[in-house]
Amino acid sequence: MAAGPGRVPPGSRTVSPVLTGRHLERFAVTAGIQDLAAFDVCSADESPVPSIENDLAAAMELGAQGTPTILVNGVMAYGVVDSLELETAIRRVAP
Repeated sequence: MAAGPGRVPPGSRTVSPVLTGRHLERFAVTAGIQDLAAFDVCSADESPVPSIENDLAAAMELGAQGTPTILVNGVMAYGVVDSLELETAIRRVAP
């Protein structure tokens, strides 16, 4: 999948031009993660990338334009959906 505006090219390890591994490590320290070696190993693991790319492709095919996107029986809701709105949509399609 080609990178577009706001998308990270497949195989890229940089979240944005500003966020590098060093920045992520600082976030980890701020979040209280003490085992930075394990954090580095985990963040270098690219095995989830194909699954994430497949999910992204499926979302794009369905017309998702951002997160969160919620799909209930063919009806798509973009952005923040309050619990009452979500419950109402589910009840409409529930048997």
